[in-house]
Amino acid sequence: MNNAARTVFHLACPNFTANEAEALKSVLGLIKPYLKQLWELAEGASGDLLLVNLDLGYDRPSSEATCVVGCALRPRLHPPSTLHRPIRVPELLAILTDVGEQQSQRGKHRADLVKFRYQLRMWPLDIERWPSGCLRVLATICGANHSADEIAELTELPMADVKACLLKLKKLELIDRYAMHVDQPPRIPHAFRSLARRVGQILGFRQ
Repeated sequence: MNNAARTVFHLACPNFTANEAEALKSVLGLIKPYLKQLWELAEGASGDLLLVNLDLGYDRPSSEATCVVGCALRPRLHPPSTLHRPIRVPELLAILTDVGEQQSQRGKHRADLVKFRYQLRMWPLDIERWPSGCLRVLATICGANHSADEIAELTELPMADVKACLLKLKKLELIDRYAMHVDQPPRIPHAFRSLARRVGQILGFRQ
């Protein structure tokens, strides 16, 4: 597989010791041929995935968009996605595969993660000719910005009517549109442990 054609993701381990980080780097090198994405160990506490030692305690970053996976000597005392410490090859391979796939999908559908909000800039001059439904839309976005979903809920109008009205307002340059990025962290599956076991069995790694 050509590494140059693969997306590069970064794995950070903010509270690992130097020896643990070096061991993790070695494991990354071992599983590199089996990953669709190219993962590299990052310095500091920022990356596409944060791997943390839960036995030392860790405060989750304020950004909910940060994907954090813990590891511990007794992982069953922690959330289902927790890895063993020291890191086991099949578990790391499984978690990097899952997160990498989700991150790649988020990149492909980035436009779907943008929600637009609308606010009335000025009232139309021929307002008396506008249908009552559009007037309710105008009143809703006068002095406040709302998404199309919110407008439909507040006006109790069908989404098709809301979008038609917004489109007309946009053509007449009577509204302002704001792009709000909706970012969600990759979801770690609850079936992680069985996935890790299957990966290990397929590749012949010891559990």
